[in-house]
Amino acid sequence: MLKLIKWIGSTMLALVLILVVAAVVIKSTVDPNDYRDELTALVKQKTGRDLALDGDLSISVFPWLGIRTEGLRFSQPSAIGGDMLAVKTAQLRVKFMPLLKKRVEVDTIVLESPHFRLVTLANGTDSFAGLMDETGSEPKPADPAAAVALVVQGVRITDGSIRLEDRAAGTSTDITQLSLATGNLLGDSLADLNLSGQLSQSGDPEATQFDLGARARVDTETLAAQLERLNGKITKGEHVIHFETDAIAVSPAQNITLIGLSVNLAGAHTLDVSIPDANLTLAEQRLEAPAVLVSINNLSAEIERLRVVDLMDSPSASGALSVPSFDATALLKSMKIDYQPSNADALKKVSLAADFSANTNSAALKQLQLKLDQSTLAGSASITNFAAPAIKFDLSLDQLNIDEYLPPSTENTEQVSGGEALAVPLAMFEAVNANGRFKANRLVVGGIQLEQIDVRVASTDGQVEIVPTAALYEGKLAGNIQYTQQGDQARLSVKQKMDLVQLGKLLMDAEVTEQLQGLGDLDVDINVTEQNGVQHNQGVIKILAEQGELVGVDMLRILSQANNVATMLRQGDERQAETAAETEVQAGEQDVTKFGRLSGTFNLNDFLLTNNDLRLTAPGFELNGNGSVDLAAQTLDFTVRVAVNEGVQGELGRQLAKVQGYTIPVRCKGALAAPSCLPDVSGLFSSYAKSKLDEKKGEYLKEKYGIEGGEKMSTQEAIMQALLNKQKQKNQAANGAESASPAESTNPAEPQAPKGNVERPIGERGAEPEAEPAEPALTPKQQRREERRKLLESLLNPDAGND
Repeated sequence: MLKLIKWIGSTMLALVLILVVAAVVIKSTVDPNDYRDELTALVKQKTGRDLALDGDLSISVFPWLGIRTEGLRFSQPSAIGGDMLAVKTAQLRVKFMPLLKKRVEVDTIVLESPHFRLVTLANGTDSFAGLMDETGSEPKPADPAAAVALVVQGVRITDGSIRLEDRAAGTSTDITQLSLATGNLLGDSLADLNLSGQLSQSGDPEATQFDLGARARVDTETLAAQLERLNGKITKGEHVIHFETDAIAVSPAQNITLIGLSVNLAGAHTLDVSIPDANLTLAEQRLEAPAVLVSINNLSAEIERLRVVDLMDSPSASGALSVPSFDATALLKSMKIDYQPSNADALKKVSLAADFSANTNSAALKQLQLKLDQSTLAGSASITNFAAPAIKFDLSLDQLNIDEYLPPSTENTEQVSGGEALAVPLAMFEAVNANGRFKANRLVVGGIQLEQIDVRVASTDGQVEIVPTAALYEGKLAGNIQYTQQGDQARLSVKQKMDLVQLGKLLMDAEVTEQLQGLGDLDVDINVTEQNGVQHNQGVIKILAEQGELVGVDMLRILSQANNVATMLRQGDERQAETAAETEVQAGEQDVTKFGRLSGTFNLNDFLLTNNDLRLTAPGFELNGNGSVDLAAQTLDFTVRVAVNEGVQGELGRQLAKVQGYTIPVRCKGALAAPSCLPDVSGLFSSYAKSKLDEKKGEYLKEKYGIEGGEKMSTQEAIMQALLNKQKQKNQAANGAESASPAESTNPAEPQAPKGNVERPIGERGAEPEAEPAEPALTPKQQRREERRKLLESLLNPDAGND
């Protein structure tokens, strides 16, 4: 802009001098057109440029020494080519008599349709090459005796244009429809100044209209300039900027003092800027303002101690920013941004205070105090390289519920697979370049409540590491999250350890499950990889809980059903027993299994959790199991073995009277939130049958061989005990001992039929000849029922078939 003003001023001065010289040279001639060649030769000699006068020249001598020409053209340097200036009509008049007193009084300078073409080449050569002193030396003081007073009544330019071409940058700027009208700017008092036109820039299809007016004055001795009541209007598309100042003073040293500037931006949003006073030093490209007031809709801000350096080349600003409390929801609504937080009272009180520094490629905040309703964030933060941001921060927060500031959740009508729904958005880590620390006293995010949070973030090219620690539901959290990018493969490693955490509250608040309560530990070690848009996950999750509840499954109700089956069979009600045995126990919302301890290791592979060591201890029974959980489908399939304790008393003992001492397999499958479970009563029957056989085995060994507790011995142990008894018997006979008991004198090599009705082993039943012709083949289900019936009939009615 400074160079543009310099170019225009120099061109105007050169034009005035040319016209004055032309008037003096030809003032006594009758036809000035006869001296065109002399005039153009003189210009060529003084400037090295070509002056072309395509139209007629006319002059006046007294009282005005004037010249008027049509079709004036002034050439560019030879390196550029073409015309630097082309004017349709130019008119200049100078009073003759004041010239004798070294006073130049110029009437209004009139230029009709002047067209300036100002070019800068890649090597730095521009349209003014050779016209001005390029040495940069200070001008020598003029001889006071040779001083000339200059008075210009005004300048009037109509339908002008200026084209600026920067061939080094490949850009161009055009000012068209240029109109300028001034009074006597060189007089002792302020004169009117009005300027208007249209500005267009390459690469921007929308032009900018401008129109400004002021009262101005230029001191001819010091060249100091003064403007008052400057006001203007700039229009671009739907945006309109109005500005005005009380006064602007420009010193000879290029210092500009501005007083009372106000700017209003109207359009989609309304922005007001007010600067009570400011100082601009053009030579040093420095702007300083004690205060800048900015307001947009219901938001107001104040910048104190504003300082901008390298204003033209590479601007950099610093200061203190203060934003008083405002309603952010109202601001967003006024800006037509459709955003509504979950909590209707959120974002009602927002304020900010910070020291800032910023340039075209970075920004930093220090002594930050951001208040968000009842929350306060303090610390410092910076960002460099806006194209590929690198962030540093050191922030602390007292408390915040992030969920209150998120929009309400809505039903997603688009159907996605379970794997897509559970996929980790690894893309969010790709461009992260952040290093710093974040601390908070209390934070709620995703429903999870954390306290005493301390998170450290470190990142380098292709790697991000996050190390969080926190107090979590009466326990503590410690972990490590690492993201790496190698080629087209991304990997996220998550290791989290939660100690002595109230699992029920944690899992419920996180909306993971409401099915587990208790105090426990949770270890997570998971790796997520993604390549070509396909994601896989593997890892291990270990859980240990004590004194808790398993909600959604009532294991005692399942055992009670098995107990009822056994009771029905003892009572001979086979039909009802069969029906009960085939009936699945549907889980209900109120079903609960209380436990003393729950543990298990779950292996994760692509959203499928498998387990082989599930263990649960509870009043009246112990449970061991294995199975799988499909996280994507939200289903489970588990087989557990429930060992019912012996000697259970009270109401629980009555519920489990018929199954105490037995191990009952139970199959649970279906929806994760409400699975259905079916006790395997065939297993119960087998266990029951084994216990009966053990009893009979014990009776037989006691009667036959005098062995106590034989029902608990294995076959090998029973044989060894029988041999020991036989050896003992021989020793007694040899020593003349008393006769052995009938059971002891029996020769085990000679089997004898047991006394009474003794049940034979189940495997021997198949050796009996069939009394009837073979029946049609049974279905597997019918076979199971028949085996159960025969087995229980032989156990519960030992005299049957032995008549």
